[in-house]
Amino acid sequence: MSTPYSPEYEAAENVPGSRATHCKINECVGTIEQATDPHYRDAQSAQWNVTVERELDPNTALRVSYVGMNSYRLNVTVNLNQVVPSAEPYVASPFVDPRAPFRNQGTIYSTENLGFQNYQSMEVQFSHFHQRAEPHQFRSSGNQRPGTPEFL
Repeated sequence: MSTPYSPEYEAAENVPGSRATHCKINECVGTIEQATDPHYRDAQSAQWNVTVERELDPNTALRVSYVGMNSYRLNVTVNLNQVVPSAEPYVASPFVDPRAPFRNQGTIYSTENLGFQNYQSMEVQFSHFHQRAEPHQFRSSGNQRPGTPEFL
């Protein structure tokens, strides 16, 4: 049975073609192991937008756009031997905290697909055209501070 914070993984030295990294720490904390979840997948992103344009009168136009992006399965490195929060008091130990899930190991880092990112924005553009002149445009975007319009 595996959970996002304690997946089943193969030691790096058991994977053909991999370079096992083992570092001894002389500060009484054991070893550092680095592993990658065998079900690791590449990160992905999805983008979308919707725009509606409307002519209000022959010299005035309005454009409203919604833009979004979602990224998922981003890389996150977790310590599989991290002590979980508890009411049990700390006990001094010369090696690994006795409350750690794997008491015979030091730090166990694992690269997981736990990260995500989401972006959404709405843009409103109002354009008014004068005869024989450049258009005056006013644009407001969700990326700006409130009350600070952008004039083009």
